[in-house]
Amino acid sequence: MSLPTKHLFGLSDIKLIDKQKINPYAEEAQTIAKGLCKKAGIHLSNFDGYNSMSAFLYPDASLDRLVGLIVIMNFLYYVDEVYERHERQGSTDKSEDIYLREVFDNCVEIIISGKKINATHELYDASYMIHETVVPLTNLDWMRRFITVTLQHLKSTTYNLEDIIEGNEDPIEAYVGLRELDCGMRPTMHMIEFANDFYLPEHVRNHPYIRSVEEPTANVAGLMNDIISYEKEVIEFDSRFNLVALLEDYRNLQFDQAVHEAVVIVNENTDNFIKRETEVPDFGDDETNNLVARYVQGLRDQINATWQWQMSTDRYRSPNSPYPELRI
Repeated sequence: MSLPTKHLFGLSDIKLIDKQKINPYAEEAQTIAKGLCKKAGIHLSNFDGYNSMSAFLYPDASLDRLVGLIVIMNFLYYVDEVYERHERQGSTDKSEDIYLREVFDNCVEIIISGKKINATHELYDASYMIHETVVPLTNLDWMRRFITVTLQHLKSTTYNLEDIIEGNEDPIEAYVGLRELDCGMRPTMHMIEFANDFYLPEHVRNHPYIRSVEEPTANVAGLMNDIISYEKEVIEFDSRFNLVALLEDYRNLQFDQAVHEAVVIVNENTDNFIKRETEVPDFGDDETNNLVARYVQGLRDQINATWQWQMSTDRYRSPNSPYPELRI
């Protein structure tokens, strides 16, 4: 990529895809979900700063499904907040990472089966709560598929930056590949079906077209978050697990140049999605084609939510933000 000579892109140059959409049950669902999360022991003081996102991601979900979605998202955010990768970065002791992977395996078993296990961990009660809240509203085929991608996400958070980029000719490309797993967008995208109470047939779910629209959606979400969360992740936590930071480190760019390149990457992925959403193949019958159209609209809602929610929450705002748009 070549940097323009007249203008470096900043936060406000991120390409938008739609107007703000918020679920009408947002406030009510938030209150119910907060009570459930408190009871399960996974309520953090900044709950309201991040769990409002589900109402942006799933603007058409019913009340009970939105509650289930918030509960799941809170579980994933709780793991992200409490088991931060930056606290383990650079460590040669992998025992905690190995232990966490075992814990995540147990969480998956509890969520699917609802059976208590002969072990103790703070996430196990929360996993049982997810089972009770979500499983009655869906089918086990979807649940098993959803759990598979969720486990991939949870385990990806246990790998350090050094594990990812070591031996790779292009550390940026390697990082972007793992970020798709790490950012949680695979389970987030799968929850579109649960949110709207429809389920893609297996042959559709495995079709290359679905992957072709999911990949840019996940990249927009994860990499845009890297840009917006730079102060929180890089400045406050001194983490280099961030696209802007890696562009500084491995492309030898100044901060404003690295932000420009990151915005270019995000916008290219948005353009890719916009192109692909108009190229839906014919799946052979109107019912299946309608399901695919609903799923692609759900992905569009999530790209839209990525910007709209992050600019509405106080999670990334501060007096010293490197971005004028986020200063308070």
